[in-house]
Amino acid sequence: MSLNYYYSDVANADTVMFDEDDMMYADTQSIIFTTMAIGMGGITEENWLEFYARMNILERLHDYKPILAERLKEHIGLTTNVTYEPRSKWLKRYFGYEIDDVMWKVQRECEKTI
Repeated sequence: MSLNYYYSDVANADTVMFDEDDMMYADTQSIIFTTMAIGMGGITEENWLEFYARMNILERLHDYKPILAERLKEHIGLTTNVTYEPRSKWLKRYFGYEIDDVMWKVQRECEKTI
């Protein structure tokens, strides 16, 4: 399935999301693609802090360049076709993957030393 995004409800979308050549800013692209990883399809006044927290966890875990909270708030109104995933379900899914990944990597490293 494709990832679709909609920004007609983002205030000042032309300057918030696009440069003078109409190219989308890299951080805006990151926010859009992050919606899949964090299980949240959009940014609203009510959920921006939860969105930011989930995104920030991923940024810290993977040593990504962080997007500032103020910059994220400029994207309120951005939506995608990603289905909302409750926090408990997201935590279980995401950190289950992370634990499995660490275990797999360590097991491979240990097998190399035998």
